[in-house]
Amino acid sequence: REYFRLVEQGGSEFAILLDLPPEELRRIAPPRIYEGITRVRRGELEITPGYDGVYGKIRIFGEQKAEEKPKVPEKVQMKLF
Repeated sequence: REYFRLVEQGGSEFAILLDLPPEELRRIAPPRIYEGITRVRRGELEITPGYDGVYGKIRIFGEQKAEEKPKVPEKVQMKLF
């Protein structure tokens, strides 16, 4: 819903993300969306590259607390003899 409202008031996605003046963006976007877009425009984001089949990650608002994953016991190789 918010997406459609922003595009209706601000133009295309690219116009909103790249060209819309900050004052206009602040007027039409909720505070968190405004903050996210302005951080990306300034290059204030954390990029973790991907590797060997693992996707890279982009964080705009810094470290987010993820739910603690249960610890899985390490697999120990059984002895052959």
